[in-house]
Amino acid sequence: MRTVAVVLALLLMAAGCTSESPGVPDAPDAPRLAAGLAWQTEVWANGYAVVGGTVFAGRQSGLTAVDARTGRTVWRFRSPEGMNVTSWSVTGGAVTVAMDTARVTEPGAEYDWSTIGLDAATGEQRWDDDRAELLPSNGHFGPEYSPLRLAAGAGVVVTPTYDDSGNLGLAGVDARTGSLAWDRPFAGLSVGGFSGCAVTDRDETLLADDPVRKVTEPLVASDDDLAVVVAQCAQGRAVLGFDPRTGEPRWATPLPPERPKFLVMDRRAILVTGEGAGTVLTSDGRAVFAGRLPAYLPVMAVVGTTAVVSGIDGTDDPLVAVDLGGRGVLWSQPRPSGDLPTNTLRRNAYQSMAVAGGAVLGYRASPGGTQEGLTPLVDLLPVAVDRIDPATGSTRSAPLAVVGGGAAIGVVDNRLLIASGMLVTAVELAPDGSVKHGNAPAPPDRWPDPCDLLTPDYLARSWPARPPKPVGTPGTLLGAALPRPLRCVYTDLDGSAPAMVSVRWTAADPADAAALAAGLRVESGDPWSSEPLKPLVPDVGTWAIGDGAVELTVHTGPVIVDVHAEDLAVPAVQIGKAVTARLQELGYR
Repeated sequence: MRTVAVVLALLLMAAGCTSESPGVPDAPDAPRLAAGLAWQTEVWANGYAVVGGTVFAGRQSGLTAVDARTGRTVWRFRSPEGMNVTSWSVTGGAVTVAMDTARVTEPGAEYDWSTIGLDAATGEQRWDDDRAELLPSNGHFGPEYSPLRLAAGAGVVVTPTYDDSGNLGLAGVDARTGSLAWDRPFAGLSVGGFSGCAVTDRDETLLADDPVRKVTEPLVASDDDLAVVVAQCAQGRAVLGFDPRTGEPRWATPLPPERPKFLVMDRRAILVTGEGAGTVLTSDGRAVFAGRLPAYLPVMAVVGTTAVVSGIDGTDDPLVAVDLGGRGVLWSQPRPSGDLPTNTLRRNAYQSMAVAGGAVLGYRASPGGTQEGLTPLVDLLPVAVDRIDPATGSTRSAPLAVVGGGAAIGVVDNRLLIASGMLVTAVELAPDGSVKHGNAPAPPDRWPDPCDLLTPDYLARSWPARPPKPVGTPGTLLGAALPRPLRCVYTDLDGSAPAMVSVRWTAADPADAAALAAGLRVESGDPWSSEPLKPLVPDVGTWAIGDGAVELTVHTGPVIVDVHAEDLAVPAVQIGKAVTARLQELGYR
């Protein structure tokens, strides 16, 4: 243990959840596992790695290891009382963990920290040594920050070193022993014509009106063959390549002068994007493409000599294939999931990519929704996976019986592993990488009209003085416009909306809707604040969850709808019963 003075920025550290939350009960009459899902297990985390057939999940209160083939929990590590995990990594059969005190309340206060190594197979402690190199920089800390997963490969954790004035260089920590494998000061370093370098950090402001409240992450990446870092040098910006085992510099490649914000490394390709042009490099430092690439939250997957890239870039999120042999862009097109052009939350952008069966799998958090406004009024519930042909860019989309956003985190034994909310799910894949059994939507003409779910008679009985009028909002499904609205606001003459009904999903198979609804209830709790699951509401639909007064989610047959009430005299549970009766009358059972 070490005790050091804390700087004012550390006051912004928020206390996340540091204890395990209670178990989650099943919703009645709802299957826990849909067709096409090999396994599903509850893992609350905000960072994942798939290494050697094991899913490692990290959060402030500890780490969990899950067998990627069975979903069985192999081991758990809980941080000591009053300590939060601040960084972790997995390499060489070992897991490194850095921790410090969870709460600091006064300027100049002191805090404790500790760094340890665990056996990746058993979770048993291997070493306990003081390795300040494994602590994130002070600038990383912010409210509700997530543990930083450090760059690692070949059994070595590669991380910047700092002093009070800033970055000093790079260091490699042997994950198996905790010893310092190498130390590479940047003072005096000269590689490929670049010198006087400092590691570039990505600053992420958490609140737009408070630029002090932000987290800082260094642009460093590593695998078993190469460690790379984005740096600002005396001669300009550059990507520097190092041997992860020894720290020996290998090459340096110039970058455009604009500030980079993201570094992605996948197999033989390196991607750097930011405020200016994006750059794709090969593992030997050759820049094979420089030009317009998605500027924010880029994702990349490599198949053979083709790198497929996407991300967020204003209202036009391109999907691009770059030839790593130097032939430039092979094809470029608008990402097919971009059916919410003004949605600033970009839930339909690819959150991650993986490779299976010679194809790229692009993962996104919703297959559609309403298009109105700067934020989505309605997002469809399932996550979706697009199978992308790297040769042509053609895609096939498959919604899944999984809800919760998240990301695809890897492929093991022809199963796509998805971390969504509080669940990790293994999705069965066909040999060509396509999803074996998705959550197929009902044909568009079988989706109910939410403006038809509260009848004129019901509106007149519930609000006899002034029955509200239904106003629908159109939406899309897998890039195509739906013939009926997704959302209906029952509007009074004064502009108030005593009731709203939104269709969140209509499945071709009611069993898929039931599995999706079961996952939705699991996701209704908030483990970070220990909020309970939304309560089950009896006698509404197949089952319903919500507070019953203001909001309710109703599942009946193949349909899942949301109900919102603004008039306490006509609560959501009463509206939900009317919606259920109307759906069943229309044949949705």
